[in-house]
Formats: sequence, C-alpha cells, structure tokens
Amino acid sequence: MRKSLLTIIICLIGAMLLAGCGAAADSSLADKLGNVKEESGQEETKDEEAKTKKKSKKKKPELDTKQAEKNLKEMSDAMVSYLWVALITEAEGDVFDLGEEVDLDLSDSDKIRAAVLASETDGDIDGYFTLRKGKLIEDENAETGPDSDGFHGMSVPDESVEENCLDLFGEEPDWDALPTKPVCDLFDAVSYTDEDGTYALQIYQEVDTETALENHECTVMEEDGKYIGKANMFWGYWGELEQKPGYSNYVVTYTLEPNDRSKYKMAITAISVRQTEEDPYEVDETGDGSDISLTEEDAYEIAQTLGKGKVCALEYHDYDADGRNEAFVAIGEDDDMGGFILESIWYIGNDEKGKMMRDDFNGLSMYSNESGYYEPFVGGDDGGFFTGECGGYGSGWLSFIFGVMDGEPYELDLSMEIEGFYQEETGDFYTLTDDFTDGHRYLITELKYDSKTGQFKKGKVTDKDWY
Repeated sequence: MRKSLLTIIICLIGAMLLAGCGAAADSSLADKLGNVKEESGQEETKDEEAKTKKKSKKKKPELDTKQAEKNLKEMSDAMVSYLWVALITEAEGDVFDLGEEVDLDLSDSDKIRAAVLASETDGDIDGYFTLRKGKLIEDENAETGPDSDGFHGMSVPDESVEENCLDLFGEEPDWDALPTKPVCDLFDAVSYTDEDGTYALQIYQEVDTETALENHECTVMEEDGKYIGKANMFWGYWGELEQKPGYSNYVVTYTLEPNDRSKYKMAITAISVRQTEEDPYEVDETGDGSDISLTEEDAYEIAQTLGKGKVCALEYHDYDADGRNEAFVAIGEDDDMGGFILESIWYIGNDEKGKMMRDDFNGLSMYSNESGYYEPFVGGDDGGFFTGECGGYGSGWLSFIFGVMDGEPYELDLSMEIEGFYQEETGDFYTLTDDFTDGHRYLITELKYDSKTGQFKKGKVTDKDWY
C-alpha cells in the first residue's frame, strides 16, 4: 500500500513538472511573438518617419531668375492699368501726394479687377452708363468728362479675365468679388448685368489726368527663401517722362512664388510701391568721392541747364568701365528734317558739373538715331563711346566720338574727321572711305584701337561695300 502510494505521488509530481515546462514554453513563445510584433511595429514607424523625412527634404520649386526677369516685365506691363487705378485711388486723385511707400492690397476683388483691366475689350458692349442707387444703368445720354457722373463702358471676354488671373496670380478669378460700382471713378473694372447676362466692363469718365505710368527695368532675386521682383517705374505728370525718357521715380516690389498654373511659371502674391530716394547720390563712405555715382535723373536735370537750346540726346553709361556712370549730352534745336541743329556737346561727371567738350559744329545737323548715340564695346563690360553723325543731309557726313578714360572725358583724334564710326558683331570697329572710281561707293575701312591711349587709327581700306 505504501509502495503504491509513493509511486502515485512520484507520478503526480512528474506530471506537474511537465505541465509547468509546457506553460513556460507557451509563455516564452508568446513573449517571442510579442517581441516580433513590437519590432515590426518599430520598423513600420521608422519607415514612416523615413518617408516623412524624405518628403520634407524634397526641394521646393525654383525659378530661373534670368527668365523670371523677362516674365516679370510682361507681368508688370499687364498690371499697368491696375497700378494706375490703385495709385490714383491711394493718392486720392493727387498724383503728387502718394507718399513714400504704399502696400497695395491683393484681395480677390483687386485680383479680378486687375485681370479685367489687363484684358482687351471685345465690343459686345460699348456704351455710356450712369450710377443710380449704387447700380450701373445704361444711359445713352450720360455725360462724361470733368465734374460729370457718366461713364464710358466696354466689355471684355470672360476667357481673357480667367487667363489673366491664372497668369498673374496663379488662381481662377472670383467673379463674385468683381464690384458692381467703381472703386475709382476715373477708371475701373466692374460687373454689369442686363437682360442678356452679366459682363465684366472697363469703365472710365473720359477725364484727362495728364498722368502717365510706365515700367522700365526689372530684376528678380531670391531672398530668405522667397523670390522678390523689382520693377523701376515712372508715375506722375506725362510731360516729365517726355522730357526724361526712361526716367523712374518709383520702384514696384513684387513678391513672387513658383506656380505651374501661370504661363510665366510664377504668381504675384504681394505688391508694394516705394518712391525712389530724393538724394540722387550714394553715400561716399571713403570721403574721397570714389563711391559717389551720378544718377540718370540728375544728369537730365543738369543737362537742361547747359548751353543754348534743348537736350537733343543724352547717353548715361559707364564709359570707362570703372563701376560709375557718366553722361554725354548733345544740345541744340530741332531742324526741318527730323534731326537737330547741333550747338554743343557736354560731359556730366560724378562731380555734378557740366564740362563743354565742343561747340564748333557750324550749323551742321545731328541726324536722329533711334538706336541711340552710344557705341559700347562688344560684350558691354568694357565701356564705350558717345557718337553721332553730323552733316547737311547730303551724301557725306562726319562722325563725332567722345569717351572717358581714367575718369576724364576726351574727344578722340578721329572725331569729326571720319565718315562713320561702326562696330562689327565680332567687335571690330570700322569707318568708311569714299570711292569714286566706279560711281560713289562707301568702302569699309578698318579702325585699330589702342587701349593704352584710348585712340583709334585708320587701318586697311577693304574692297567691301557698306550698305
């Protein structure tokens, strides 16, 4: 009995031990499975983090700043009408009271107004209107002009507005944001509805404000991750611009961002307008005058005080490639042939003084030159010459040539001695020699330049005709 009982007890103990081992094994297996799942989860988390980091490291779209500058010129030209409206509104009708700096709002209403004003009219609606209770009413008897309440209105195609909005601002127009009455009575964009539908109109009072707005040079650069475009602009009395072609008195700053919806691959997100500095000179920190640089605007003002007559030509350039611009000026009067009777030629340097270079033209006319009177060295980085042609509208003429060397102006030895001063695309200069052996021919004659003296000498007379 005892023996049997002992045997049973031993068997029970063995079974319990086996069961414990099995449980331990099951527990170990569960732990291992848990660890695998945890490690798998950690790997998935790491993968997600890696993907997120990879996405965050993707480069933002970039602009080719050189191409962007060309595109900004087109965009800023398209914005001219809107800018005029915005500035005349900001100045409350007084073009000379704008202030030094203005930030223009680019709300949905401003964007669609700009898009409408940049559009060509389509002729669907071309009539006269008045405002009654804030609503535009067609009225063939409406009077326009100063002190009137009538408008001349012309419709523009919806497609053009949509295209302009995409190209300028990278987004579709909000048609509900187009106002039903003008913000600026002189000229604006409005929404007009009649029995045939709703139209976008350009309306204006037909009042001559004698103002002009013109864009000039544009630049685009990246600053702190943003693209900033700047356009030199004239805004003011049109007569001033006529007297000073290319003159700028404001800078328009455009904040830009890459945008594939625009044909320009960029969109305008903000605009500010700043008046240029009244002081026409840069600060001379060295005290020796080397940092002072004459501005083109100041050169025009000085030119108008020189000699007897009008400013017939002014060329403002860095003639000796020293990093500072100078100006040469031709003074005279209009002749009856579209040119100028030349009276004198002056130089304006960085000391703000005019220096008379020549005044013995004996009544010769300086021929009008649409391409200007500046002949730069090919490449444009090595300076150039102030040159023009004088004569009596016959078969012969003489060419004047002036330059600057080491900051000092001079008239070249061949000035008023040669017939023509030209440059090939290769950079080779040449003049002409009259040949009468077989009729009257103008033969191309080489000019050799000496960079040490800044002078040219005649070289070989070729058998090539000048056309």
